[in-house]
Amino acid sequence: MERYLEAFFRHPVALTAPVLAVFAISLGFVLAQPRTYEASASVWFQSNSIAGVTDPSAAYSSPAQVGANTFQELLNTQSFCVAVAHRSGLEDYVIHGHMPAANPLSTVVGRLLGSNSAPNRQTLNQTIEALLQKDVRVTAAGPEIVNVTFEYSDPRLALSTLQALLNEFAIQVLTAQRTQAAQQLSMYQSQAADELTQVNQADAAVASYLARHPELRVANPPPDPTLAGLQQIASQAHQQYAQLIQKRDEAQSNLNQLSAGTSSQFRVIDPPTLPDRPLSRLRMVAMGAGVGLLIGLLLSLLALVALVYSDRTFGSPAEVERSLGLRVLGSLPLLDAPPPRRDEQATAALPPGAPHTT
Repeated sequence: MERYLEAFFRHPVALTAPVLAVFAISLGFVLAQPRTYEASASVWFQSNSIAGVTDPSAAYSSPAQVGANTFQELLNTQSFCVAVAHRSGLEDYVIHGHMPAANPLSTVVGRLLGSNSAPNRQTLNQTIEALLQKDVRVTAAGPEIVNVTFEYSDPRLALSTLQALLNEFAIQVLTAQRTQAAQQLSMYQSQAADELTQVNQADAAVASYLARHPELRVANPPPDPTLAGLQQIASQAHQQYAQLIQKRDEAQSNLNQLSAGTSSQFRVIDPPTLPDRPLSRLRMVAMGAGVGLLIGLLLSLLALVALVYSDRTFGSPAEVERSLGLRVLGSLPLLDAPPPRRDEQATAALPPGAPHTT
C-alpha cells in the first residue's frame, strides 16, 4: 500500500488526468445528444380474453396485465414492428439516416442504408424491430388501464408512430377476434343443425305414437307414461335448440361488429397528442457522468498499478533483501539538514571581500 501511495503522490497529475478527461468526454457526449420527445396513450381493456385465444393463466391476471402482455408479444414479432414503421413513416425516416445519434444502431444504418444506396431489407427490418422494442414502453397502470409510450427525437414522428402502433394493435386483435367469432358461429350453426334434426326426430316420434293411439288425441287424454316420456324428450330438444339459436345469433352479431372494425373488449381512452416539450435529460446526464467517472477511475487505477510494477527502486531494507537476496547490515535514515546559525546567515549576506567580525 505504501508503494501505491508513494506512486500516487509522485505523479498526482498523470493519475488524475484520465479521470477528469473521461468524465468530461462522457458528460459532453451525453449533452451533445438530441433531445427526445415522448408520446403517450392509455388503453382500456374490459376482459382478459382479447387476443382470440384465451390463455389458461390469464384467469389469474387482470385485464390490463393480459393487455400489456399482448402488446409485448406483438412487439416481439418483426412483422408487427415493420407494419407499424411502414404505417407511421418511421421506415422512410430510418432509411434516410435520420435515426437519433443516441441510438447505437444509427452507425450501422448510416453505413448500410445510405440515402444513395438500395436498402438492405433484412437489416432495415432488424433495425426497426430493435428501435421499437427499445423505445416503446407498455405498463399496466391499473386493473383495466394500460399506458403505452414512445420516445423519439422528432415529436411528430413520435406521435405518428404511437398512433400507428395502436392502430396496428387493433387490427391484429380484431383479426384474431374475427377468426374466433367465425369459428364460434360455425360451431353454433353446426350444433343448431344437429339439434334441429333431434327436434324433428322427437316430434316425429310423438306424432307416430299418437297416430297409433288415437284415444290419446283428445283435449284431456288419459295418463300414458310412454307419451309423457316422448313429449319430455321433444321439449328438451326444443329448449336446447332455442339456446343454440340464441348463441348463434349472438355470435353472428359479434362477428358483424368485429367486421365493422369495432370491439367492446378494448378502446383507447386517452389518444396520443403531439408532445410540446422534450424530456428531461437529468437522468441521462447523471448516468453518463457516473459511467465516465467509473471508467476514469478504472483507467487511473490501471495506470497506478503499472507505475508501481515498473518502479525498480528500493524503498526499504526489506525490499533489498527480498529482491537481491543480500543481508542488510545497516541503513542510514534520511535526515533533514539543521537550519544555519545566525552568524552564518549574516556572513552569507555580506558581499565578497567585505570585512566582517566574528
